[in-house]
Amino acid sequence: SLGLWFGLRDRVGKESVMQVAVIEPGKFQGFLILNDGQKVALEKGDTLISAATSNISVSTGQVSYKEKNVGREEVPMEYNTIVVPRGGIYSLILSDGTQVFLNSDSELHYPVRFGEGNREVRLKGEAFFDVVKNKEQPFVVSLSRGNITVFGTRFNVTDYEESRLSTVLVEGSIGFETQGGQSIKLKPSERLVYDEANGTFSVEQVDPALYTAWIDKMFIFNGQPLSEIMDTLSRWYDFDISFETEDIKNIRLSGRLNRYQDIRVLLNTYEEVANIKFKIEGKSITISRK
Repeated sequence: SLGLWFGLRDRVGKESVMQVAVIEPGKFQGFLILNDGQKVALEKGDTLISAATSNISVSTGQVSYKEKNVGREEVPMEYNTIVVPRGGIYSLILSDGTQVFLNSDSELHYPVRFGEGNREVRLKGEAFFDVVKNKEQPFVVSLSRGNITVFGTRFNVTDYEESRLSTVLVEGSIGFETQGGQSIKLKPSERLVYDEANGTFSVEQVDPALYTAWIDKMFIFNGQPLSEIMDTLSRWYDFDISFETEDIKNIRLSGRLNRYQDIRVLLNTYEEVANIKFKIEGKSITISRK
C-alpha cells in the first residue's frame, strides 16, 4: 500500500509518457425533466419556470423551488427529475429548503412540493444531502437497494450500479433499510457499506471529509484501490478506462486533486510512485506497468 499524501506540484510541463489529451474537468451541466415531460437544459443560465404549486428558479449551478400559496387539496402532486451526466455537477434546493448536491452521472426524482406524508425523493448515483429538520415529516431517500430515513441531518450517499451502496453520516442520525427489511442506524462519522449480493452490512469510523470533498471541489483518496480511484475520476473527467493486467487495479494509492485541475497532475505522480504508466488517447486512458 502506497499510503502517502502527495502534494500538488505542477508536473504537467515535464516530459511524460502521456500524450496531449482531450480530457478536461467537468462543469455545471444537466437537464430538468418537468412534470409534463418537458426537458430544460440547465447550462443556459437564469430561467424562471412556473409550476402549479411552485416557482422554479434555474441559475448557474443551482435549481431552487419556492412554494406558491396554493391549497394542498387543490392540485395534484407534481414531480420533476434532475439529471446530471458524466462530467457534470449541479445543486438543488427543494421546496422545504433541503439542499442536495448531485455528483456526476446521477439523477434525483422528487416532488415539486411535498405532500402531507413523508418527504420522499428517489436517487440514482451520488448526492450529498443537507436536510431541513421536520419531526412531523421524515425525509426518505429511496435507493435501488433500500431506503434511508432522516429527520434532519447531513450525509453523503453513493449508489452507482457498478459499486456497492455506501453512505457516510456527517451529522445527525440516519437509518438504512434494505428492500428485504434489514435495518441499521448510523452515528456521525460512520460509513455504512451494503453488499447486496451477500446481504451484509459493514460499518466503520471514517473521516467524513474524504467522502464529501467533492462538494468542496476536491478529490481526496486515502489508500484506495486504483480501480476505485479511476472510476471516481472517470465520472468527472468523462473518460473510459482499461487496465493492461488485473493486478494493477488493486494497487492502493492516496492523493488529492482540485476537481478543476489537469488530471495529469495526479496521474504523473502515480506514475512515479507506483511504477505504472497512463496512456491517454482521446477520451480513453490505458494503465499498464512500466
